[in-house]
Amino acid sequence: MYEENENGGLKKRLKRKIIKLLLIVILAIVIVCGLIAALYETPIAIFLPRLDKGENIADSFRELNETGMEQIGEKLAPYYVSFNEEIYRKDEDEDLEVRYNQEQSNFWDVVRVYASIAGTTDFSGKAGMSSTGKTVNPCIVDSNTEPILEDVFDKMVTYTTSYETVIDVENGDSMGEYSIGSRVTGKVYDKKANRECIVNMAYKKKFPLGCTIKVGSKNYKVTAHEKLSDGTGIVLCLNEDEEIKSVGKVKKVTFVGTKEFPNITHEKRIVTVDYMSASRYVATYGMSEEAEFYFDEIGKIDDTVFSNETQRAVGVISTPLNLSDQEFIDMVGSAAVAYYPEYQILPSFVIAQAILESAWGRSGLAVDCHNYFGMKWTSGCGCDYKEYGTGEQRSDGSYYKTNAKFRKYATFDEGMRGYYEFMQYPRYQNLRGVTDYETVCDLIRKDGWATSLSYTQDLIRVIRSYNLTIYDEQVL
Repeated sequence: MYEENENGGLKKRLKRKIIKLLLIVILAIVIVCGLIAALYETPIAIFLPRLDKGENIADSFRELNETGMEQIGEKLAPYYVSFNEEIYRKDEDEDLEVRYNQEQSNFWDVVRVYASIAGTTDFSGKAGMSSTGKTVNPCIVDSNTEPILEDVFDKMVTYTTSYETVIDVENGDSMGEYSIGSRVTGKVYDKKANRECIVNMAYKKKFPLGCTIKVGSKNYKVTAHEKLSDGTGIVLCLNEDEEIKSVGKVKKVTFVGTKEFPNITHEKRIVTVDYMSASRYVATYGMSEEAEFYFDEIGKIDDTVFSNETQRAVGVISTPLNLSDQEFIDMVGSAAVAYYPEYQILPSFVIAQAILESAWGRSGLAVDCHNYFGMKWTSGCGCDYKEYGTGEQRSDGSYYKTNAKFRKYATFDEGMRGYYEFMQYPRYQNLRGVTDYETVCDLIRKDGWATSLSYTQDLIRVIRSYNLTIYDEQVL
């Protein structure tokens, strides 16, 4: 009897221990699940991997197909466009040089700082994770998070302006060669005095009013700027029945220094852009402890989380230009202005196409083949070709790779001429004479130039970002 009771008591104690252990295990599971649920309820969890993958955050994050970063990137791109519109805006005669404090864009840095702050801020705007307040979702840039994005961008993307005087020419320096015309003015010149001339409006910056130049063996004072027809560069003012051998010829023009104009100078506006890094932002402005934790975790991820389309959309307008980039704009822009009278294709559009298609003239196709517009080769087109791998986009947004033959030219001039010849295909004739750049950018996409679904908006961004319409003003 005693032995039976003892066994019964042992069983009861064992049962209670098992129940207690099960309760502890269940409680532990509930706590863990609660923590995981809390993490997933936290908006910043969008940036972290699924916890059951057993991998580090950076590797796991790269495997996610849909990312919150992508959504932020789409919202951030217009900020860079507006910023570039402001710094590249210039007056008609102004000489502008834009300098950057670093060679890489800080687009990813801005995303990283913004996501860390926005994801750990409650709706009342108090920094840090609130135990009772509901935190905002950093991927949804709305009335709650937009002030945070604007504040971060305004602190991390800034510029300063300065001016410097540049000497263009001094006494005896050549000013180039120009077509010389004439106009009878009826004036009688004193042999000791300078004669007068009128300079084409296109060169008014180069030939300021009052300066003296030498054409042939005679000196002339620039007294006016006018729109001159037939490509005439300089018109000499002559007396009745006066003949000058230079008239009707292309002549070298030399600057003559005088007391009034010992040299010709112009003032250059220098805009220096400061792209602040994420680490410098933290050192300068600080962060809450919660934000710093996510800042460190997001820092283990790189900008490859963005899709090709998002990187393309922001890459051109957020990457610092160097002097060669600005020279590329001028080089293509000058050619586009020169070709406009014959082909009537808007220069701003042509420059934007060259920038996008050739990556500022640095793509293999541009360097090796002087093909700055991605023009494919066809038999009978009259030039050589080279084969390249290329990425195309389907109508559903997916991508595929293929090989294609592209036109090959020997020089920049041949490549530009080849572009305008290519544009003579019937399907591109709807671009001729269109003076609104947004319309041209829309038409070229509909004409089938590119498979990219964002091609129109990409072109428009480039035109706006770098104020390319100043080239349109030279022909319209």
